[in-house]
Amino acid sequence: MAEGVFKIAIIGAGGISNAHIGASKASNGRVQVVAVVDPVEESRNRVATDTGAAAFDSVLAMLAACKAGQLAVDGAVICTPPSIRLKIVEACLKAKLPILMEKPAAHVLGDAKKLASMAAKAKKVPAFVAYCHRFAVPVAAMKQMVGSGKIGRLVRFENAFACDLPGHETKWFSDPKKAGGGAFLDMGSHSLDLFHFIVGPAKVLGSAFDFKWKKRTEDARQREHAAELSAAQHADEHQEASSMPASSLSPMSASRSPTTSCNRPPAAASNRPASAASTPRACITTAAFTSPPAPSRSEKASSRGRP
Repeated sequence: MAEGVFKIAIIGAGGISNAHIGASKASNGRVQVVAVVDPVEESRNRVATDTGAAAFDSVLAMLAACKAGQLAVDGAVICTPPSIRLKIVEACLKAKLPILMEKPAAHVLGDAKKLASMAAKAKKVPAFVAYCHRFAVPVAAMKQMVGSGKIGRLVRFENAFACDLPGHETKWFSDPKKAGGGAFLDMGSHSLDLFHFIVGPAKVLGSAFDFKWKKRTEDARQREHAAELSAAQHADEHQEASSMPASSLSPMSASRSPTTSCNRPPAAASNRPASAASTPRACITTAAFTSPPAPSRSEKASSRGRP
């Protein structure tokens, strides 16, 4: 590393790369983008023109240039879709190149565990996931107040991320094969990270999802699995009912057991031990990738009458 200058490679020249490029420009020369990697020529050339960085079509080509002494890179910022990161991270860690990886780390749990294992084995190579909200001044203040006990015993953590991104319905962000999810993985992961950062480790006891896009985002695999389970359950119920005498069936005997929503726990939950009752509860809401409804006539009229 040149004195006072940290040279980085941007891997993945999509939208989020602009945030890192902007940060490097605002660093007063402390961070410099010297390489950009993207298989799409137009994308990598755009970043190269903007930053003066060397452009490569693959990570291996960029690492080869480093090994040959043609390029000096101190760290890599990985901005690719989560589904293609395993080989990229593996190559960087093998080359002893520190990495900062955009969140979420992976699109499926198996890949996330593999990435964590890779990072653990490369003990001398820094590897981080970029959860930027940890560095927000209000978040730092909240963590300090919670840690010092200034606000007393914490019993509830509530966080919401919301924005209007209707165009994501056709982008890779909501493609389960590339992103693994949608609003929850993309932005809800920030909420989960903030809970861990401010409150501490937690165990998930329940969740509730609402979806609007068919076969997109988190519901794609879940709905297919739920449909299979439902079909199997109906088949079992039908088989059981057909094998029983008609006189033994009542309106209730063939009905399903009532289900309990995660935000309305069963009465038995009130019998939890005191230690469980004192555990902070989390309410994490992530609303995104939807268009706001058009205002009604009355709402338009009301808004015109406001000061």
